[in-house]
Amino acid sequence: MQLGCFRCGWNEGSCDIHHIRGRKIENPHAHHNLTHLCPNCHRLAHQNVVSTDELITFEDAVGDEWKKFYFGWSG
Repeated sequence: MQLGCFRCGWNEGSCDIHHIRGRKIENPHAHHNLTHLCPNCHRLAHQNVVSTDELITFEDAVGDEWKKFYFGWSG
């Protein structure tokens, strides 16, 4: 499973995990607070050029599909 940037779709290399609402919230590593961004979109997110409302969460993008790859689960 190769995931591209959840914002622009770029998938030519490694993307970064970004904490949408930061790490100082309760349960910061939950799927609803994480997104997958290319280095450029990640930089823009940290510069507040990209609104948090524009970011797609892991929860919305992947849902339970990650279990298939991590556990070999097919539901």
